[in-house]
Amino acid sequence: MKNLFEIIYGDNTVYYGNLQLDLWSASPHKKIKYVLYKLPSGDSLILSGYQEYYHMIEVTKDLNGTQRGILNFEYSYIMGKKLNIINIYKINLKNGLIEFKQTVENDKFIKGLNLNYWR
Repeated sequence: MKNLFEIIYGDNTVYYGNLQLDLWSASPHKKIKYVLYKLPSGDSLILSGYQEYYHMIEVTKDLNGTQRGILNFEYSYIMGKKLNIINIYKINLKNGLIEFKQTVENDKFIKGLNLNYWR
């Protein structure tokens, strides 16, 4: 299965995650050197120098019709936090378009995230 991201830690160990088995939540709590994120276009996005990182996948599920029960991977989010500023990259998994936004820790969207998944 193709890797979606690689986490490279300060001790140079590498952790891999993919779209079907995201596994971000299972990644070790160690100092991250950088995150290499594969984009749908084949390019890569590298995040480094952040105090903490966050990743999540937005999925929808068809409830009826011919696609009933099928999971649709819509968006992938990779975020980095420095002090109380958070950079958010929202990646459309269907067309590869990327939205970038900066926000702060007390933003409603950020406050709604599972705190255990910050690395």
